[in-house]
Amino acid sequence: MKLKTERPLRKNLHTEAGATFVRLPRARYGSLDSEKLERLRRLLSGRAAKCAPRFLVVDFSEVEFFGAGLVGVLVSTRNRLQQRNRELVLCGLNPQCRKLLVRLHLDLLLEIYPTQFLALLDRAG
Repeated sequence: MKLKTERPLRKNLHTEAGATFVRLPRARYGSLDSEKLERLRRLLSGRAAKCAPRFLVVDFSEVEFFGAGLVGVLVSTRNRLQQRNRELVLCGLNPQCRKLLVRLHLDLLLEIYPTQFLALLDRAG
């Protein structure tokens, strides 16, 4: 039996036009997925510790589901970025994931866009 391996998160990382983009791989990020959440936390924390670029855009277009653990990673990343005058931007959330963030009122703390293109267009403007 072959084990399914996940793509390394760093392969889904690029910088352009004043923003770093992280595209999360197709997966579920449940609160019990501690290894997956820790890898993501380390990646985002590392990007937040840098001084540039101004925007860190996390693309959720392939994410099926996430729970409280990932919400905690996002809030922690947002706080770290804010200390450096930088911003966390989310895009590509499916309706269920977006609804969770709205219910938690995180749409008031985080910039949320339907696509990477719209996120970049608005933030560059």
